[in-house]
Amino acid sequence: MEPSYERFDSEAEYRAAIDFVLAQAHSSLQIFDYDLARMQLATPERAAFLANFLTANVSPQLRIIVREREGTGDIGRRLPRLMDQLEHYSHFFAIRQAPDNMLHLADCHVIADGQHCVRRFHIDHPRGALMANDPAEVFPWSQRFDELWELSKPWSGSRRLTL
Repeated sequence: MEPSYERFDSEAEYRAAIDFVLAQAHSSLQIFDYDLARMQLATPERAAFLANFLTANVSPQLRIIVREREGTGDIGRRLPRLMDQLEHYSHFFAIRQAPDNMLHLADCHVIADGQHCVRRFHIDHPRGALMANDPAEVFPWSQRFDELWELSKPWSGSRRLTL
């Protein structure tokens, strides 16, 4: 498939782009978001995408970084399906919390297999871009995610914190 870059300007287009990226994942998913709320990972459809990713692939790797501060919200309460998946697939799945010096970062992204990426430019605005079948374009965002991962700490709400 040819590489593509498509911009979007609405919540519906953002969620459609997330669904596309989740459906493409075979070996790795990297998610960087404030609190996972606008991604609507609690919907049955997105929970099914994640469950399929975790069960249908050999050694999948799901890594999530959240910026929400402890005590300001409850990801575990809002996303029970995600927490169930974390409990059952903790050997493939980890959540980390960004340190305080990353709270100013306002973008969000989901990356699948280093080839597909949906980026929301600012958490408060639905504008963003979908990059598909383009490892060269996605690489800087995947590399940035890895750097943020190293700087982040285990999320206190997760039962098992390492991959």
